[in-house]
Amino acid sequence: MKQELLHELDIRFSSLGFNRLSDRFYGESYSRSMPGGRQSISLVMHPRGNSLEIYEPSISIRLDAIENLVARIDDRHPLVAETDIASRSTLGLAWAQNSVLTTLFKGPRRLRKPEDVVRAANQIVSSATEFGNPFWKQFADMAEVLKVLANEDESSSKYSSGTDVIRAKKAIAAGLLLGGLSKAREISNAKVATLAQRNLNKSASEIKRWVDKALALGQP
Repeated sequence: MKQELLHELDIRFSSLGFNRLSDRFYGESYSRSMPGGRQSISLVMHPRGNSLEIYEPSISIRLDAIENLVARIDDRHPLVAETDIASRSTLGLAWAQNSVLTTLFKGPRRLRKPEDVVRAANQIVSSATEFGNPFWKQFADMAEVLKVLANEDESSSKYSSGTDVIRAKKAIAAGLLLGGLSKAREISNAKVATLAQRNLNKSASEIKRWVDKALALGQP
């Protein structure tokens, strides 16, 4: 049933410019290019006998300038390949954060019959455009991304961007790209202080070392 659902999704998403990527680690996703980045929809599904469980999808956006700068500054692990870096997203959001769509995906949903597959494919694609397009439009603006990455309040917590350290690195990189060295230093000081207040001293020290390296590279 998984292949049947993917077939139905392929037909619908391809007409919108999305291409599917199947990965043994990252699962199923549909992506399309945009100027300076990528828009994506990620799906989680598990075959259960003669049925298929699907979980609430998530949407994300990648801004190449931020991700490439972070990768340039990072001390890359030997097992991290270029394809791993290319697969990274800058900001994501689960559909469950949208109250209108929680009735559609509230926990796992099980597909049992062919008509379930067609119905689910139609709902996923229509919801992706309704919910995803405003998200992608807003966060194609790096300044909007920086607002989320730099803030630590509740309104920003619904957006996924990795661990505290990864989030801080992305924020500093965006600050460096948009506001130069002084902005990057301002953001890094705030991030280090926040991590220290939460007794995440190892993470705070990592960010200190990382930002020193970033600032030594100068203006991108």
